[in-house]
Amino acid sequence: MFTVDLSKVVDGTNHMQSVDTLLHSCVSVSIVKTIKFWYANSTVAAKSRGTVSEPIKVKRGVRQGSVLSLVIFKHAISKILNQIS
Repeated sequence: MFTVDLSKVVDGTNHMQSVDTLLHSCVSVSIVKTIKFWYANSTVAAKSRGTVSEPIKVKRGVRQGSVLSLVIFKHAISKILNQIS
């Protein structure tokens, strides 16, 4: 028996590789393409003292609080666990 600390896994998750795991779960290609487009065009900005920074492209991690992020993460982890066992 072993344990795995998954607390930092989501920080380093590659969007495209994670979304690709949905293809193995009977999710249609068009939905996967839509999700990839959404993640590929994700940006964030910081606000300090009323000034907003330029948009910064998000390349890794998952959207915090997003139900979709939980689904994608679940499928990615399932694939890893299946490869281990």
